[in-house]
Amino acid sequence: MPTKIRFHAVLIFAIVVGYFCIVVAYMEKYNVVKRKNQKYSEALTANEQEKVSILLEHKNKKHFKCKNSNV
Repeated sequence: MPTKIRFHAVLIFAIVVGYFCIVVAYMEKYNVVKRKNQKYSEALTANEQEKVSILLEHKNKKHFKCKNSNV
């Protein structure tokens, strides 16, 4: 009888360890995806900021040209 109980205890322990490994793997995958999305977001933000600065620079040049031609 004790052998049967020991077998079940080891079996349950192995299953628990297996599920724990699966959970850790999913958490690691989630963190990698989260970091990748954050990098994409930062790159997109930097790209948008660059576009806005170019547009503002173009607008300022246009405004400056119009202002100088009126003088």
